[in-house]
Amino acid sequence: MEQFQRNGALIFLSAALFLAASCTSPATHADSVKQEETLVLRNLARSGDLEIENRGPAINLSGQLIVQQLDGTTWRDNAIDLLLLETCTFTIEPGCKTLEHGATLRPAHWNGMSCAGQCPQGCRANIFLGPGQFRFVVATCDKKQRFYGPVFTLPDHDHSELKKK
Repeated sequence: MEQFQRNGALIFLSAALFLAASCTSPATHADSVKQEETLVLRNLARSGDLEIENRGPAINLSGQLIVQQLDGTTWRDNAIDLLLLETCTFTIEPGCKTLEHGATLRPAHWNGMSCAGQCPQGCRANIFLGPGQFRFVVATCDKKQRFYGPVFTLPDHDHSELKKK
């Protein structure tokens, strides 16, 4: 009888934990989906073009635009200097950028190069990082949140649209 009571208590406890997890899972999932939809990153027609739309409240973003490359099954950050600049007419690099609710931002095109990837400037040891699978990543200014864009293919430099303006 004692073993039956212990087994019954374990079954009751397991069922209670299952029900508690079931009741909280949809809300947790909804919250994560809501967070992901706050800042939407979209690839545009040309590889290396990006649009960022803020569907949530105003958000303070890091001025750096991160590019990740797929290496087998792992995404790794590339050590390149891309910025959330819409044009190449800047005099100093931005620290953080506030994107208001409903606003969109289209950073200057990334041409696939490791140096001077957005704006023409001289640099040494500049290499083309393609071909391959890439995605853009934007972080909040405090680096606590990251927003990931969809995958895009950077074609071979010799046969791509990257040479055209």
